[in-house]
Amino acid sequence: MIKPGLDQLGAALLVLIATIGITFSLQARFADRRAPDVALRLVLAAFGLLALLDPDTAVASLACLPVLLGIGYWLAFRRNLSAAGNPQAAGTPALEL
Repeated sequence: MIKPGLDQLGAALLVLIATIGITFSLQARFADRRAPDVALRLVLAAFGLLALLDPDTAVASLACLPVLLGIGYWLAFRRNLSAAGNPQAAGTPALEL
């Protein structure tokens, strides 16, 4: 990440995408059943970590593509399902007695 000038913006974008991918792998739900959901989360986390930790910019950039696809899938298809099935995801506090 030690690149002066405009090159630093590209490196910062790689770090941003990788960090968002890792965050999504920890918090987002990608499937209704547990096994596929965990598998997809692990794959997303692996690509996020590869993008974050690989010193080769070309490899890190390629690793960002599956991360962006996973985030795009969640935003397009799963975001509304997660909010509808989980009251806390929709911003409504759950009541526990």
